[in-house]
Amino acid sequence: MKQKSQNRFLAALLAVAMMLQMLPMLAFAEDAPGTGEVRNKRTGKTYTSLVTAVTEAGSGDTIELGEGNYTLFEKKNNHAKAGNKDLTFVGQGPDKTAWNIGDEVPDPSKYGTEYNGDYSFDGAGKITFKNMTLRSGKVDYLGFIRADHTVVENCVINGKTDYWGYTSAVFTDTTFNAPEGQYALWTYCSPTMIFDNCTFNAKGKVVNVYTEGTTQDIRVYFNNCTVNASSKLGKQALTINDCFMRPYKFIVYINNPHINADATLDKTTCSKLFGFDNETAKNNGYTDVYLNGDLVWTNGKMKTHSYTDGEHDKAFTPSYSEWTSSGADRIDKCEVTKTCDYCGWTKKEWETASVYRLQYNLNEGIGDATADYSDANYRENESVTLAAAPTREGYQFAGWLSLKGKLYNAGSELVLTGDEVFTAQWKKDEPVVNHTLTVTGGTFAVKNGDIDVTDTLETSTDETSGKQTCLVPDGAEVTVTLDQTKVPEGMVFDLWSTGNFDLPLGQDCKAESITFTMNGDVDVDAQYRSADIEDGSDVVGPIIVGTAVVAGGALVGYTLGTDLVGQMWGLPYFPSNRSALAMMLWEDAGKPMPESEILYPDVGQEEQDMDLQHAARWAMEHELLPDLNDQDTELPPEQVKFYPDNMVTKISVLRAWKKAQDLKQNAQ
Repeated sequence: MKQKSQNRFLAALLAVAMMLQMLPMLAFAEDAPGTGEVRNKRTGKTYTSLVTAVTEAGSGDTIELGEGNYTLFEKKNNHAKAGNKDLTFVGQGPDKTAWNIGDEVPDPSKYGTEYNGDYSFDGAGKITFKNMTLRSGKVDYLGFIRADHTVVENCVINGKTDYWGYTSAVFTDTTFNAPEGQYALWTYCSPTMIFDNCTFNAKGKVVNVYTEGTTQDIRVYFNNCTVNASSKLGKQALTINDCFMRPYKFIVYINNPHINADATLDKTTCSKLFGFDNETAKNNGYTDVYLNGDLVWTNGKMKTHSYTDGEHDKAFTPSYSEWTSSGADRIDKCEVTKTCDYCGWTKKEWETASVYRLQYNLNEGIGDATADYSDANYRENESVTLAAAPTREGYQFAGWLSLKGKLYNAGSELVLTGDEVFTAQWKKDEPVVNHTLTVTGGTFAVKNGDIDVTDTLETSTDETSGKQTCLVPDGAEVTVTLDQTKVPEGMVFDLWSTGNFDLPLGQDCKAESITFTMNGDVDVDAQYRSADIEDGSDVVGPIIVGTAVVAGGALVGYTLGTDLVGQMWGLPYFPSNRSALAMMLWEDAGKPMPESEILYPDVGQEEQDMDLQHAARWAMEHELLPDLNDQDTELPPEQVKFYPDNMVTKISVLRAWKKAQDLKQNAQ
């Protein structure tokens, strides 16, 4: 204990020492410059004039800007202000600090020239902007003219720009907001332009990969960038025009782009990501494009079609030649030509198919005069229609039996998976005993002896309940399997209800698949329980299953058990859905009026629907039924739904009935 106390004391002493060490740092920590103020981070000197701060700064200095609007541009003195220095300008955030590039209103007499540009950094070394909004106009040839390198980090750029670093321009985590109908920028003067994790918000155009009079290759890196558009883009995200590049090239590297826009597809590149604006004059063979490291475009042509929108959308129209022998035994071939619907690109490839032999065995029967039972060959995946039924005196045709033991009706369509012999099956002309099979919430398969006769049965399906009904031969083996697509939302499978039919030994009514023999009519119905009720949980107290009383048992036993419990508690019947349950509880309670007069929007609003409206509202007010609305969303009372048609399980009926009876008893 003494050692532990010493350890605690030493830890506390160390913490105090660390706090004392930090006190000088906290005491002398500087606040951001005030509104309109400028501070040299190295010297700590504060200025009210940005021009003075830049003039007195040394190369490599960082100049901090307070909130407000800043610029070095002077209309009557549009010349260099920074010499050949490297300078970094840091704002207080794009929502607090802004920098105007050039004149707020460009001179119309200078449109089409660089003289509306900003010469403030003419001859400067590396100019960096961080944490601010940069503002430009919406005409051509704007930007910072003749700086050597420019870097923009965590900024917003509003307007259109063409001039950035004359050696390199780097944009990181920057958002470009293009003027309506204009590009966000041109790749006009920077031999290397890098865009990392940038976002482009556009209303027509995005990036113009274009220059005039270059003397070197221009490389553009578009890495992890996102393009958003509020309307259809009239061009591709990266619109290229290499008409002035000869003999040099645009070399564009695109990695992991995200285009959240409906852009115009270029039919030459078959892409909305990059293209030549569907103009032949802009594609002169002086552009290489790499997509995720692969060269996909060079010398004016696509290297591969794999990157295209046509490929991604699988927009192909195939055409086929005639099938011919491939030279291999029972293997045919045909030539398939795939034509891209977007760009007309074509690809030819050979398709092969195995040839399967189809034979019939009439099994002592006499063929139909209109049918052809001779051997025939069919290619894989080719549809086959089985021949008409033969006849045999004293017998009825039962179907065509495949080599795999499955029985098909005459005229059935199927696809061969190998050589096949269909043998006629017969049953004597004598009374046939059938039983009615009804299945709800599951699928079924029927075997008569060793033959699967499922596909020969005429099955009807109730559109409302999904109940399937068919006639099954006496003695046939039936397997019923749970249909997971039919399990109601928020519930899980509980057990199979089989009415008066007892499952054979070894079959568990709680298993998702059960098998039994048809010796009479059988009605199989999937039962469900709420997903928040664990199998085996105690929900209604003692429950009788068969003739045994199980104290604290769960309502998961046989249907016989639930029916007996219902009888013990005076339950009139088991409702099938929420509306029927609410009506039963409300009527048993004497039809009391609910406290609220708000009507449920998913229950009828007419006069004849008012009983259900009152029953539903009363039941919900007393929490007799669970609230199925999204509990994470707060809805106005008039938007809260009742979900009247949702199924209810027997377990939920018994629980609601017991709670309603307790409510009645407490009210007395």
